[in-house]
Order: sequence, then structure tokens, then C-alpha cells
Amino acid sequence: MARTIPAAAAGRTIPAQAAGGGGGGGGGNPWEDWVEFDLSKIADESEWKKIEGDGIGAINVTAAMSGDQLHVTFPDIGSGYNARNIGNTQDGLWLIKKIKLDPWANQETPAGQDAFSYQSESTLLKLEMQFDHTNGPINGTSDQAYGHQVHAACGIIAYASDEGTDPPLPGNGIYAGAYVTKNRANDPNNFSNATQKLDMYKSGLFTRHGKGPGGGRIWRNQPGNDTTSHDAIVFQAGLSTNMTAHPIGSNNEQMQSGSYATTDPFGPMVAATSTTNNGCRFGGKHLYFACWFGFDVNGKKGGVIRITKFRYLLQPLSARAALE
Repeated sequence: MARTIPAAAAGRTIPAQAAGGGGGGGGGNPWEDWVEFDLSKIADESEWKKIEGDGIGAINVTAAMSGDQLHVTFPDIGSGYNARNIGNTQDGLWLIKKIKLDPWANQETPAGQDAFSYQSESTLLKLEMQFDHTNGPINGTSDQAYGHQVHAACGIIAYASDEGTDPPLPGNGIYAGAYVTKNRANDPNNFSNATQKLDMYKSGLFTRHGKGPGGGRIWRNQPGNDTTSHDAIVFQAGLSTNMTAHPIGSNNEQMQSGSYATTDPFGPMVAATSTTNNGCRFGGKHLYFACWFGFDVNGKKGGVIRITKFRYLLQPLSARAALE
């Protein structure tokens, strides 16, 4: 499953939906359909907890609806921000779902497995955030260098215990996701240098152990864009792995994170890394969806992130254990 579902004539067999369905809300068939988050519920904080990092303080950084889009705004304060997100420095704006992920929502919990524990062997988990085509994922005023070094990320936080409806910042804990950053200071809508515009935005993997951005594609707001231009970031957790460098039972995850074009369903994803990350041991943890926004470096002047859609896919997979 990716950006579209091939027709039945293509030979794809979709398993019957289990009684009761599930998958976290939304309509349709949760065995094959994306579950879309209501952006207004993020903005009004009714379903998501808003946490302002130490770099925000009294600054009026907002996550608010503008029409049908969610805009995260770091206003121009006349000086640079100290709202960096990297590792266990989480000084930006964080939004965390108040209800943890039910990884077995679309199937029976297998014998011997914790009800809260995600197992990528039997479940595909994918998280996608789409952005505005006119202004791109990140933009701003000329004084802000058009959102230079601002980033937007979405992923999961893994806690050692159930945090109920009051999940905290991950701190020294485990988190991982996909992100996009405004890499160059130029106006993205009017910058046409054939080579440099390819890394106007960079995307990749974002974990507590660091970020890995890659470029190579233009986005929908840039000159020369077409339907293959990128407009979304995507995070996908893969198989649990044990490497010789880590103790058996550490349950590290093989992950893919980056950006792609939702209008080019089988086009490539730009990803800086697809690797086993020792900061992402999801097995046996309580997982919460999250999105976070801030800066790659301190001293930059802000900008606006424009989100048009935020959704996830939780799809059972026939693997070593049969589906039930």
C-alpha cells in the first residue's frame, strides 16, 4: 500500500475485514484505507497535546486552521529563535496524540504478544503528512529567508509505560519519523537555478540519534514543478532486526523515511537513510503518534508550515503467522 490502491484487475487480493474493523477512526475499510487525522482536532488540542519547548516560551507560536489547512507559524520576532529540535534537545513545538496507537486494531492480538506492542512483521505502519502546493511545505517572508532552516516532522514516540492522555516530550526516550527542512535561504517560488533548486528542501529520517536529510527533487511550489514533484513526507517502520553490534532482544527497527509525490503513486521516494537505527526500539513500547516543528539550527527567524492532510495506514500483513 502506498499512495493509491491498484484495481482488483491488477491481481491484488485484499483480505476480508475483521468484524468490528478498527484502525483508529475514519470510514471505509481499515484493512486497506488510510485513516485521516482531523486537522481541526490538532489545532484545538482536543485530541492532541500541545507542548511548547523551552525555545518558545512567551513567543506566540501557533498551530491553527486557515481554511482547510493547518498552519504552524513561527512569527518574525525581530531576532533569531532558539527552538532547535535535535536528539534530546526538543525546544520547538510538539503535538502528540492523546490516545496511544492500538497496533492490533485490525486483527486479533496474537497469543504471547502484548496488546500494546507493535510488531512490524505482521503490520504495516505508515504515516504521511501532505503540504500546500502553492507555498510549499515551508515558506516565509524575505526577512525570514523564506523559512530557512525550519523543519516539519511526523512520526511516533515510544514510551516505556502507558502515558494515558498526557504524554510528555520524549526527552532521552525513543522517537522516530520523517521530516522536511527548508535547506536554502532563497525564495522557493522564484528560484530557478537548475542544480541548487533540487536541494531547496531536504527530507529524510529524524530520530533521537540525529537527522539524515537528502535532496534531489523539487517540490510543487517550485518553478518547473509537475505531478512528479514532491508534496509529502512519509515514515514507514519496517522489520524488527537484531544486529551484531546490539544485544539480542533490542528490537531495533529497519525504517524508511523521506518525501514523495502523492500525485505520482509509483515514483521514487527521496530518503537520506533506510537503516537500522539504534535509537528506535519499538518492540514492547507504548506508541503515540506525534508531529514536531522547529529549527535545524538556532538563530533563524521563523516561517510558516502549511499542512493539507495528515494520515496513517495500519495494515495487517500475512507473514510467518496467519492473520486472524
